[in-house]
Amino acid sequence: MNCATFCFTFLLASSISVFADSLQTLEDLKDRIVFAKRLILTNLPPDQLTTAKRIEVRAINSANSGIVWARREGDKYIVELSTGFFEQVFHIVGAIRGLPPGLALKYIDYTIQEGRANGVRIAKGQTPILVKGIFEWAKLSQSYEQAFFNDTSNRVWDDRAVLGTVAFALAHEYAHHMLGHVKKAPTSLDESRKHEAEADAWASEVMLRADVGPFYGAFAFIYFAEMDCDALIHGENRTHPADITRLEAIISATLN
Repeated sequence: MNCATFCFTFLLASSISVFADSLQTLEDLKDRIVFAKRLILTNLPPDQLTTAKRIEVRAINSANSGIVWARREGDKYIVELSTGFFEQVFHIVGAIRGLPPGLALKYIDYTIQEGRANGVRIAKGQTPILVKGIFEWAKLSQSYEQAFFNDTSNRVWDDRAVLGTVAFALAHEYAHHMLGHVKKAPTSLDESRKHEAEADAWASEVMLRADVGPFYGAFAFIYFAEMDCDALIHGENRTHPADITRLEAIISATLN
């Protein structure tokens, strides 16, 4: 494995959650990747297509890590996305859409804390604990849950938000290859953050050309901010820009 890797998300030392059917989750992720790849490739200028088509995207069945990264493997250009990241996207989208105001971020924080605890359990050889779904965790009534799922607009919104987030994350990792970031590791935090900002900008342009809009990337940033606690504002000692900085850039790209 080539050590020159650039992560849009972070490799988690802990388990994010435990899934009832990891193989189904993997197949669902593969389906989203196929669509996201098509979205990216059909919205690139001809001079970028040759390089972009060389990039191999892999879905990794790993509930224990939130992997989304770009790397080299010999002469191959690789992007990997894990089921752990994919499931966490579902947690975030579902919480924001399905929970009353004030509970969504608390639920996201719960899933992250439980994920870390499961990581410790796994390291000790213990059985991890299943992370509760949003309605069970919030102790909402069955009628509330049923009404949510019966509303077709909720399902459509969820599907679009999840797919849009995966597409933005994938486009960001494509950018690291397309812009030459993977060939040479950055030598400073400033250079690393510059690479990440450039990748965000490249991904935003692709999403805009696809008439999808880059704002779906905000769902991923919500997760990163929760993972880093105060990183929503502060970016010290981090290879990626502060999440609030990235959100501002995404909003600017959307409005302009």
